[in-house]
Amino acid sequence: MATIVTRSGKGSALTFAEGDANFTNLNTDKIENVVEDESPQLGGNLSLNSNEINGSGNIDITGSVVAQSVVNAQTGTTYTTVLTDASKLVTLSNGSAITLTIPANSSVAYAVGTKIDLAQIGAGQVTVAGAGGVTVNATPSLAFRAQYSAATCIKTATDTWLLVGDLAAGE
Repeated sequence: MATIVTRSGKGSALTFAEGDANFTNLNTDKIENVVEDESPQLGGNLSLNSNEINGSGNIDITGSVVAQSVVNAQTGTTYTTVLTDASKLVTLSNGSAITLTIPANSSVAYAVGTKIDLAQIGAGQVTVAGAGGVTVNATPSLAFRAQYSAATCIKTATDTWLLVGDLAAGE
């Protein structure tokens, strides 16, 4: 095993040339290949700092997974969803009727499979509508049944959504 030679004076920094020579002499067989490691150990919390973990294959988790839903509270009588509503809960609260519009893919390109949770918090009945060219499928209607009813919009194709939940009979 190679030894890194330091300066004789305690606390003295190595120069670039000294560091370069010393690191060249390290035994490379002692440096682990983390790319091919099939069971890496973290030993602490992992902070993603607004980055993502990407990969393919299955993820096996033991223990609990804790996630908190982000709420987007709306109080007007109309609301058109935005890209950041994906995987969130949009609450709709007003004393008058409320229309929630799902925009065309050409305006807001949600990925197929996107889910948006919706909840009618106020007394005003919520009705879901598609913008021009957007189809929202639901049964028995596109209107929420009552105050505190909830439903989920799921994007099933480019401009097609499915609304499932506590919906009013007939419209």
